[in-house]
Amino acid sequence: MDWAGKLRVAGDIGRHILRHLVELALPSLCPACGDRLQAGELGLCSYCARQLSPYRPVLHYAEERLWSSRIFGQHYSVYAYRMGGIEQRMIHAFKYHHHYAVARLISERARVSLPLAEQGYDLILAIPLSRERFAKRGYNQALVLARYLAEWLGCEASDKYIIRPRHSKSHARLSGIERRMDSAELFEPNPKLTTDWPQRRILVVDDVLTTGATMLCYLNILERLGARNVDVFTATTAVR
Repeated sequence: MDWAGKLRVAGDIGRHILRHLVELALPSLCPACGDRLQAGELGLCSYCARQLSPYRPVLHYAEERLWSSRIFGQHYSVYAYRMGGIEQRMIHAFKYHHHYAVARLISERARVSLPLAEQGYDLILAIPLSRERFAKRGYNQALVLARYLAEWLGCEASDKYIIRPRHSKSHARLSGIERRMDSAELFEPNPKLTTDWPQRRILVVDDVLTTGATMLCYLNILERLGARNVDVFTATTAVR
C-alpha cells in the first residue's frame, strides 16, 4: 500500500474512533422525533421505529427498475421510502449527520427479515462517493451500511473497486429521464484494484433506490468487468 493509501486508512480509523467517543460523550437522540433514546432502543425510538413502513416486493415491484441490467439478480430492501415520512428523516440523519446507529438498525432488521445469509456472498460493494462529496460529508453512508452487513455475512466490504470520478447533481428533484442522463458514465473501474469478477458472488449496497438510474450505471460497469450475477440491497426503496 502506498503512502496515500496508508493515510486514507489512518483517516478512516481516526474518524471511527472519534465517532465512538462522541457517541459516548453525548446523549443519543432519535433522529426522527428528537426524543432521547432509552436503553435498548437502536437508531430510532420505539415509537418511531413502529411507524416505519416495511418494503414489500409483491406490492411495490421496485425490482422492475433494474431489469434492464443483464447481470441483475435479486433486489432486497428493508423499508419503503416516502418523501416527508419517518423513513426520509431516518435516512437523512444517517446520510448527512453521522447517525451510524441507523445502519445498525437496518442491518439488524435485514438479519431477521431477509434471506441474505443464504446467498453465499463473498464481496459487498458500496456505491462510492466522488472525492468532492466525500470531502464534504466525511464518510460514505453506503460503505458504513455495507460493513455492518459484511460483519454479519462474513465477507469483504469495499467502495474502492469501482470509483466515482465526478460529482453528480442531487437526484431528489430530477425526473426519471434526467436521472438517467446524469448517471450515464458516472462510475469507472479502479485501475489500482481488481479481482476475479466472474468468480465473485456480489451484493451491491446503497441507502435508497429511487428510479434505479445510479444503480443501473453501476451494474453496467460490473457487467463490463465480467461479473455474472449481482444482487442489490438498499436500506430503503422509494414507493408511491
